[in-house]
Amino acid sequence: MDREELKAVFLSINFGLLPLFIYLFFEIGLPTKDFLSEGWLLYILFAVIVYLIVSILGWIIIGVPVHLLVCKYFSSQLYQYLIPILAISILLNFITDSELAIFLGFSATIQAILFWLFVYKKGLIKL
Repeated sequence: MDREELKAVFLSINFGLLPLFIYLFFEIGLPTKDFLSEGWLLYILFAVIVYLIVSILGWIIIGVPVHLLVCKYFSSQLYQYLIPILAISILLNFITDSELAIFLGFSATIQAILFWLFVYKKGLIKL
């Protein structure tokens, strides 16, 4: 991977934080005036750290190999990035039966779409 592709990976991870915050607001609610004493901020910080670790490991284990295979053997269409994500997400959902698998699949899908836009549609989104 070249420098621009690595930059696209980290930008897609950063923009993927938006679904995390939406999920957390639905899960634990909006903060009240005593959100520091309730541990709300610590919970958000922990969730962001775990999200970043899982995202980086996901890119290392799944994302980069899929990108290299798609570049080498296929035509680099968006659906070629999304099919492995959907397959893994569905498999994790059947194995664990948790909404976390659905959330991680949704976040990975957003990251893959953003990565594809950053790398292949440079006129649409500037790096």
